[in-house]
Amino acid sequence: MRSAPKIFSLDPTWWELFLQAAILLAFSRLLLRRWPAARDWVFAATQLAVLLWVRAIDKKTLLGLVLPLLLAVFLLGKLLARHTGPARSRALLAVSIALPLTVLVVTKYSDASALFRGLTAWAVDLRPAPVIGLSYLAFKAVSFLVDVSSGKTTEPRLSSFLGYMLFFPTYLSGPIDRYGRFRRDLEAPPRLTWTEGLEAGWRIVIGYFKKTVMASAVAPFAISSFSVELAQASTGTLWLSLYAFAFLIYWDFSGYSDIAVGTGRLVGVMVPENFRSPYTKRNIIEFWNAWHITLSHWLRDYLFMPTGKALIKRWRRVPPLAVASTSYVITFALAGLWHGDGLNFLLWGAYMGLGLSACKAWGELTRRFPPGYHRFMFETRAGRALATVVTFHFLLAGWILFTNDLGRATRVVAGLVGMR
Repeated sequence: MRSAPKIFSLDPTWWELFLQAAILLAFSRLLLRRWPAARDWVFAATQLAVLLWVRAIDKKTLLGLVLPLLLAVFLLGKLLARHTGPARSRALLAVSIALPLTVLVVTKYSDASALFRGLTAWAVDLRPAPVIGLSYLAFKAVSFLVDVSSGKTTEPRLSSFLGYMLFFPTYLSGPIDRYGRFRRDLEAPPRLTWTEGLEAGWRIVIGYFKKTVMASAVAPFAISSFSVELAQASTGTLWLSLYAFAFLIYWDFSGYSDIAVGTGRLVGVMVPENFRSPYTKRNIIEFWNAWHITLSHWLRDYLFMPTGKALIKRWRRVPPLAVASTSYVITFALAGLWHGDGLNFLLWGAYMGLGLSACKAWGELTRRFPPGYHRFMFETRAGRALATVVTFHFLLAGWILFTNDLGRATRVVAGLVGMR
């Protein structure tokens, strides 16, 4: 049985991370004000030093694979910034995007890694090791290349680019920032008042509380760490374990994001918000605008919109709703594979894409419903609560796929409905 996906754990220990944050704070807030000319380089070097300190990150992989990859992406970005001619620019952009995505596929996905080893074993042992944080690095690299190519950001500088890619609070699990926004903060960091500093510190404390207290409290009951044989578990126990996982992944991931946001503000980087009470939303579209927000925006800007435009060019007579639905399914199926290499992740993504498509179709259909329906659903507590409960349980069904292989997921569903 394939093991459940690892939640957003932080290794090393908490006090080490606090110490790393303090070092980063010292460099960025004190030293950089004395040497503004060296600001970006000192900032980038500090990020690298902190990452080399994190025990979970393989030093050889970071220095031998990640840094060369980042340098190659930066050089391709420089070429894109100076390239003229739309056809040639599109070809160069396609080749540039293929580089980080190819490295991600080869290092993350077992079948691609096996093929890679087979092709290279005759010459040299190039077996790739798992690269922590590479999924996020690849998406940041893609957004950087696309934004430079489209002119959304000015010609990049290596120092600020490395600081952006290696920024340690967001390196492991986001939020996914954009280079142009990050660079503006780096060039003109907002002043840190006592009030803002206290708010940032409180945000870090809240994040640690979510991860170490709230997430830890429900972790033993969550389906991802369920150790009892499913055949021996009662229906009630399975439902409890599923609810526990839903809050485990939320408190753990949102806690990590709170720490990243708070730490970023201390060092002058306004890290984007990543969660806004997602389980209180009334439909799946609202949920994805409140859950892992920076990933949702990345998928919208760099996958959903380009896919939709390409489909419109090919399917000129197809209704817009069909184009949007197809784009949703393609986008989230690929997003599922980004999360992991199992078939369950692909199906989870497709399930989310179908849910978004159904939500959009239902929204179009209900426009013709009588006013009483809209008053009940949008203006009464009962209507809003009903929509929230239905949405939450739709998400629960998705978490079954997300945290279990297909065989185990089937047994979980059977147990949840009392079928043995």
